[in-house]
Amino acid sequence: MPVLKVPPTRRCINYKKIEAPVFNKMESKLCEEMGLTISDLHKIAIKRLWNARQNKYELELV
Repeated sequence: MPVLKVPPTRRCINYKKIEAPVFNKMESKLCEEMGLTISDLHKIAIKRLWNARQNKYELELV
């Protein structure tokens, strides 16, 4: 019987030294304005990017 690998529940995002202050500022501002945690913000951003790509591919098929 094969062993199924469980998806990770934690991930670490590493920013380059020059990127860190920029992303930190953007994340903080967005989280504050939208009332989200950083984790929620990243999940929403990934979902929106995924949906935008899916819609683009669907439009190309028409």
